[in-house]
Amino acid sequence: MLFVRHTSRTILPNHQLVVAIGSGVLLLSLLFAGTIQRLKIYTVSQMLSLRYGQRATQTSGIVMLAYTLMLCATSTGAYATIFVVLFGWERWLAIAVGGAIVLVYSTIGGMWSITLADQVQFHHQDGGDLLPHAPVRPQRRGRPRRHSCPG
Repeated sequence: MLFVRHTSRTILPNHQLVVAIGSGVLLLSLLFAGTIQRLKIYTVSQMLSLRYGQRATQTSGIVMLAYTLMLCATSTGAYATIFVVLFGWERWLAIAVGGAIVLVYSTIGGMWSITLADQVQFHHQDGGDLLPHAPVRPQRRGRPRRHSCPG
């Protein structure tokens, strides 16, 4: 299991971290939902423009563009590497084919298909992270095992 580490001590396993962050976001959403609904705010950019003016909206757009480009570069490198290893293609061909698949998939299915694919990937990752670590047999951690001695 992967752990969040601070120096050499384990602080919080990943699944507990996800639950803690999710609970905090849920709590904040419940606390501020009324205010946000009254202001008719639906995006982070709207919130920033309301609080800091139109310039903040432009800045948040630039930040989101940079973030999206980084995600695109990472995912492009990932699927290109998979295609190169699986099929032995040249890298440029792997990028072109992968890009075409992403373009067609996004165009045909829209954001709903992408959302469903993300959910499947999340649950697959959850299973891959947690199931191998399910205890087969409870063990006494930190205690010496008792051995029966003859006689």
